[in-house]
Amino acid sequence: MRSRSAILIGAFFLWALLGQTAPAGQEVHGADSSFRAQGVTILWAILKGSAEESSFVHIRILHDAASSLALKFFGIEAVDPFSKERSWVVRGELLQAIQTVKSVRTEFRDKTERWLHFYTDRESLERGRPALTIFSTAYRIRRRKC
Repeated sequence: MRSRSAILIGAFFLWALLGQTAPAGQEVHGADSSFRAQGVTILWAILKGSAEESSFVHIRILHDAASSLALKFFGIEAVDPFSKERSWVVRGELLQAIQTVKSVRTEFRDKTERWLHFYTDRESLERGRPALTIFSTAYRIRRRKC
């Protein structure tokens, strides 16, 4: 029974690994604290304070224009994974070489996912058609049992 489970888990990870290409217009799951696709690097970290209200999540975006699509703008959506309710954290920002978006950690209680959308021009931004989307659930607030 255990070996069957191990084979199924191994097959799933192999399938997930082989299916992770990132052509333009595709969604890519950024599962680690750093991720790179198409000239965009995403780094994030939690800077803990004395309480959740004084702890911050920093999302840093590094854009290498020479090795990326012609990306010009970005936005970040907060998403509730259960209800799929969405709200913009930032929207329509000019994509620079380096930028950091800082959020209070408590903002991740209900909307634990972050979807980073990258657009090639103002028209695709206004129509909601990103060339690249990187999403992650890695910002979840984990509660410990005491």
